[in-house]
Amino acid sequence: MKKDLFDLEKFKKIIYNRSFADSIFKVFKKEYKVGVLLLILFFLVFFAGQMISVVGSRQIIEPVRIEATDVQGKEIDSLKRYMQLARSGNYTYIRPNQNLDKRWTVDGVFMKKILLGLNEDDLSVLANLDIWIGDKPFHFSGEQIKKDWHVFDKSLIKSELQVEDYDSFLVLEAPEEVSLGRSKIPIYKSFFGSLINWSGDDKILIKPFVSALILISIFFIFGLILRVMFLYLGNGQIDCPTNRPSSYKRQFIVFSITIVSTVGLLFILNYFVYYFYKPDISEILNGLSGDYLDYFYKNFRPKPVERLQFILSSITSPFVLWFFYALFNKKVSRTEEFVEKYYPRVVGVSIFFIFSVVYLGLAMTGFYYIQDSFYFSGVGKYLFNLILFPLFLLVFFANDNLSKGIKNTLFILVFFIFTLVFFMNVFNLTNYFDAYTFDPVLYPVSQVMAGKSLLVNLASFYGLYAFFLAPIFKVVGLSVLKFSVVMAFLMVISVFFLFGSMYKIIKNKLLLFLGFFSTIFYSLLATRAVPEYYFQYWPIRYVFPCLSIFLVVSYFKNNSRFLYYISFLFFSIGILWNFDVGVVVFLSWLAVLFYNELVKDSIWKVKIVKMLKHFVVGSVALFLVTGYFIFVTYLNSGQLPSVSFLLQYQKIFLSGYLMIKMIPPPHMWSVVILIYLIGILISVRSFVLKNANYIERIILFLSILGVGLFSYYEGQSSDTTLFRTSYPALILLVIFADVLWHRIKEHGRGNYGEAILFICIFYVLLSAPFSLFFNINKYFNFVSSGVSSFGVKESAYFENINFIKENTYEKESIFILSSPNQGVYYAESNTRSIVDTTSIADIPFSGEMNLIIDLLENENDTKIFVESPLEYYNIFDIRIKKIIEEKYTELSNSGSGLHLYKVK
Repeated sequence: MKKDLFDLEKFKKIIYNRSFADSIFKVFKKEYKVGVLLLILFFLVFFAGQMISVVGSRQIIEPVRIEATDVQGKEIDSLKRYMQLARSGNYTYIRPNQNLDKRWTVDGVFMKKILLGLNEDDLSVLANLDIWIGDKPFHFSGEQIKKDWHVFDKSLIKSELQVEDYDSFLVLEAPEEVSLGRSKIPIYKSFFGSLINWSGDDKILIKPFVSALILISIFFIFGLILRVMFLYLGNGQIDCPTNRPSSYKRQFIVFSITIVSTVGLLFILNYFVYYFYKPDISEILNGLSGDYLDYFYKNFRPKPVERLQFILSSITSPFVLWFFYALFNKKVSRTEEFVEKYYPRVVGVSIFFIFSVVYLGLAMTGFYYIQDSFYFSGVGKYLFNLILFPLFLLVFFANDNLSKGIKNTLFILVFFIFTLVFFMNVFNLTNYFDAYTFDPVLYPVSQVMAGKSLLVNLASFYGLYAFFLAPIFKVVGLSVLKFSVVMAFLMVISVFFLFGSMYKIIKNKLLLFLGFFSTIFYSLLATRAVPEYYFQYWPIRYVFPCLSIFLVVSYFKNNSRFLYYISFLFFSIGILWNFDVGVVVFLSWLAVLFYNELVKDSIWKVKIVKMLKHFVVGSVALFLVTGYFIFVTYLNSGQLPSVSFLLQYQKIFLSGYLMIKMIPPPHMWSVVILIYLIGILISVRSFVLKNANYIERIILFLSILGVGLFSYYEGQSSDTTLFRTSYPALILLVIFADVLWHRIKEHGRGNYGEAILFICIFYVLLSAPFSLFFNINKYFNFVSSGVSSFGVKESAYFENINFIKENTYEKESIFILSSPNQGVYYAESNTRSIVDTTSIADIPFSGEMNLIIDLLENENDTKIFVESPLEYYNIFDIRIKKIIEEKYTELSNSGSGLHLYKVK
């Protein structure tokens, strides 16, 4: 019989009993070599991780400061500074410090080269150039610059120059001695050895060594505490068998070998792709150069090799897993002697492998994903790891049931999460927001509301969501505040779908709440220092995947025909809403339906017929939804929408726009992929053994969905995008923990491999509520910021909007030249753009810019509003400033930077 709480007296006896000390001593006496070896290995992992963290957090590089003046000590107007980034090899412009005219500083950048650019005529007046790398100064006179600095091929950085007279512009490269000294580290020597601001190899050794000693000490004490706990549990706290049949341990061995073999084969496959596939990147870029504006074109960074590796790995991994599982399940001995001999070794290697990948993966990001976690730094690191986690784990093992009071408290916390998610996405023009990311999302909605039709005379970077949202805004009206409120509601609905999905499938309710808090914390909150209104992903790319999880869970749990058809309908809408994630959701749904037929005990003819039925139903649903969109669009515009108009914007991203190369393993992305591989393997096992239940179908759906959503990170491989797309992996962890826990309760702790895996996952889950409480002040500030949005205050935005309203009428066709505030001004003033382009903040095509130039050059009565300064628009087209200055005269201005022009 399980007790309500653990027996404190028995716990004391274990601690103070000599047998406890003897048992610990016997373990180390019997296996001291293994124990010492494990401690050394874990220490090396900590040491390596801390070294990686020092590099990843930029602690090892020094800032670079540049000052240049003429003979009179003044700044030279044409002078520009550039640098070459060591990781990507790209060249970029160095921006000046605000309020410091002559000082240009770069901090936290791995720098390979410094370049200086100026007009040839100004080279003779350049008198002094001072460069500081850290505290080390480098001084060059004008004559030394002419002598020691070499002329650089400026065509390599043409898109970065931003100069009007390209032919007379000179670019010089700093001499080799402008450096702190090159690194002698043999690992990644081509990278570390190329850095000019490397602060010294000694810094990468001493601090990591001390940190590793502290961590291994915590780890050792943590292990002893767990040993106490298991001794306590071994004295009758869980009344169940202490050993599971050897077949369960054998499956652990087969699973582990299958995963390792699959990873190994995929590594070989990817190496072959890397070695033999050598596409000409310059040829790809040349094929794009004529279609795009220069400023946009320079952001294309195609990575066809990596893209092919990802596609091949995604397609082949299920078949590789199936092959290896079928092979090892057949070949691995079923004898108890074999299992008992190799099971401990496989468990040890597996746990060490998982720990190493996770810790080193976190280190490669500078522990970016857990920097806000309670257990990461300060006293929380010791309090959580040495007291709170072992205590809560012990209590959970003793009693995993929630009282009514605790359950109600946790529901209140869930409601707080909903409230937080809502208000952290609400803002007004008085709040700080990134207009460069917000404007491309709002602009299509503003133009649809003004009477334009998507895919006819309006394009949208992020799908046709504006078409589906238009009925809402026709009722409530459109403004920045109202738009953010609708986005916030969609976010709350998305989070509700996640909680509802987990509530349906997670049996242990404490794991349910911990899992939900973990999913929200790590995927939405952990990396936010301020409210982040990135509506391109939250909710536009978020709502339909969350809805799909809820519908798929509901369908497989209830086997409802209504849910079957309604799912196809919603997932078809998702494709139009946002093509990127819509296709992923739709194909994931089809794939799991096909799997559902394959695992059934029926003849192949029946299976094929049913799979064809799913395909036909999906095609019909997609046809109906697309037909509805075409019909409504034709009624509104009298024209049929152009599908190519939609696909050309997908082509932008597929061609390499804003792509970043993935960091090689063991980055944290490899942990996410490992979770998906395990999920697919669980489904493969059920397919081989023909015993899949609804949980395994859901696991497969989450795994396929997760891999599809991972493609977003594969493209833009920055640390900020990984966990944004990885919520299916976090949900899978909760499901794994729930399954493992019920196996432990049912069969006892004899299969300690699964018990250790459960403890590892429980550690992640338990950390979330503590981290949420630890950051409560920040979250209250998020809520306060959202609440304050409902109070209208004066700002430059309001002055400019009122200025537009005073000089226009509703839905008047005008042109507002403002980057990045076009969408805001059109939405708030309820006006329409006279040119059919995307938001100028994200305008990609030279053809679209020519439409703007044609408008400005042709003398007409169109009202032209321009937000100053005119020089800013040189990055789009240098003709804009020239045309406005020559052909237009200012009628009036808002007093806050917005000017109304008419033709002279």
